[in-house]
Amino acid sequence: TGAGGAGTTGQGTNGGPGQGNQSSPYLGHGGGGGASQNGGTGSGVIGGNGGNGITSSISGTAVVRGGGGGGHSPGLGNAATSSGGSGGGGGGGNYYNAAQAQSGQVNTGGGGGGNYGDSSRLCGEGGSGIVIIRYPI
Repeated sequence: TGAGGAGTTGQGTNGGPGQGNQSSPYLGHGGGGGASQNGGTGSGVIGGNGGNGITSSISGTAVVRGGGGGGHSPGLGNAATSSGGSGGGGGGGNYYNAAQAQSGQVNTGGGGGGNYGDSSRLCGEGGSGIVIIRYPI
């Protein structure tokens, strides 16, 4: 419960606050922070959405990377789940309808979605990153 975790300067933003805790699947958990935006607040039966990533054109095309993962949603009759942030963040799981958390997208560095964490409801994995080297010719 309370505030989300702090982001590392230059590497990401803060996670969103939530109402849930380790022993209760019945309250929404905060979303993960993205590269450019804090994670959303978990509220009631819906987890917070992941924070958005950042756009870069270093590859020659504008691409968003580094989206945060969505927080766990307990549901309690509500089939809604939280979404991952733009830039490859995975959506959060839902306890009530047993929706699994989604993993972050490949080559984006997006965070995996959160879930309740028992053996049948695992969290999503973070998406792989990418290294691009740019030099003048």
